[in-house]
Amino acid sequence: MAEPHEPSPSTEELRTRVRRFLVDNSLVPIEAQALSGDFNLIEGGVLDSVLILELVGFIEELLGVLLSPDDIVAENFSTLEGIVELSARLRR
Repeated sequence: MAEPHEPSPSTEELRTRVRRFLVDNSLVPIEAQALSGDFNLIEGGVLDSVLILELVGFIEELLGVLLSPDDIVAENFSTLEGIVELSARLRR
């Protein structure tokens, strides 16, 4: 029997959980409040290719979805809001 799937997190909960993931896993020290919606995570050194892949796994597990290679582009991962918007599209 399949285990019941937890409901998808709200947009705000998703934003909070992704922000916490980035703060906890980034190789550069960063404060959560610095991760405003338009802060460029890649240019700011918060996200590199390895952490993007870890973040992909985190999002897939959190939402119970699989990202396609077409989803894993800088445009979707350069800002916190980009990540949240991608996640919202995946939940539909």
